[in-house]
Amino acid sequence: MTTPTPSAKAGANPLVKALQGALDAEHAAVYGYGVAGGRLAGAAQTQART
Repeated sequence: MTTPTPSAKAGANPLVKALQGALDAEHAAVYGYGVAGGRLAGAAQTQART
């Protein structure tokens, strides 16, 4: 399996870094809901969905 290597230009652009940080946070939120969501019930589940 190969791992992509970012170009030097992509790492130097602050906008790209900010967007990557936002995307990382979104992925973490989706993962966290998947882990916790199956264990929630009732009011806690309703609150997590809003």
